[in-house]
Amino acid sequence: MESSIEIIYNVIKTEYENNKNIKSIEDIITNEYINGLLDTYDNNKVIYCLKTLQNIGIDFEILDEDIEYNVEDNEEDEEEDEKKEDNLKTSIARDDAEFRAAVKSRFQTCIICEPNICFPTCCQVAHIWDFAKCDDASKYNPDNGLLMCANWHLLFDANLMRLEPVQGVLGMVKIILASELKNSAMYKYHNKIITILPENIEFLEARYH
Repeated sequence: MESSIEIIYNVIKTEYENNKNIKSIEDIITNEYINGLLDTYDNNKVIYCLKTLQNIGIDFEILDEDIEYNVEDNEEDEEEDEKKEDNLKTSIARDDAEFRAAVKSRFQTCIICEPNICFPTCCQVAHIWDFAKCDDASKYNPDNGLLMCANWHLLFDANLMRLEPVQGVLGMVKIILASELKNSAMYKYHNKIITILPENIEFLEARYH
């Protein structure tokens, strides 16, 4: 595991231990502190750490122990860990500048936030159908991208926010937020209908099926 990833684990752990309001991984994801991580570290690595923490639980006291145990003593977990690292390396190594530019030119600003709520510089291009899972033809297809601010991107990648196509209405989707976010200010967007491109819908269907 690369040292920068270990650092991210440690800073998330420190924030969890120092902030009594944080009781779960969802609290960390929706906490403003995460913006500092995104500004400081590679966004793909931050998302990777949050996803991994969500998968193995929030018990930070045994986090490092579990990771070490999995690598050294458990062959199945070791293979899974290697796959995660391979996926991370793939996401970091990819050359998708043209793809990101095309998606940004289509949407200009976050597809979810109201105007002037978030700055365009905070927006990131999110793959609809996960880069590590989609076929080669879809990896750099602009139809497989949406523009979201960093907060929504994290929730989307962690599957705490879904975009469900509205049946019979071309290009419209409903925002569905996980129940864990009910106490978050972002929950006001739950069940909100937004418009994306009709071409994006097929990739949403591939993501969720």
